[in-house]
Amino acid sequence: MLCDLVRKRINELLCETHLTMYQVRIKSNIPRSTINTIMQNKCNNVSLKTIVLLCMGFDITLSHFFDSKLFKIEDIDI
Repeated sequence: MLCDLVRKRINELLCETHLTMYQVRIKSNIPRSTINTIMQNKCNNVSLKTIVLLCMGFDITLSHFFDSKLFKIEDIDI
């Protein structure tokens, strides 16, 4: 579930920032295999470290990353 939400949020941020996934990956220093796993929705979970690195790649704060209707607590399955 978290992987799907992170993937959707990445897509939102790509549209907002007009960055490419390649640019984010280079700025964040996340391995391509990790990005591919997330973007192809093949992961079970995403680490906080990966999310922090994504924030660095997008040049945003962690709170900005989670500031999306995707992460409304009442809509998240646990």
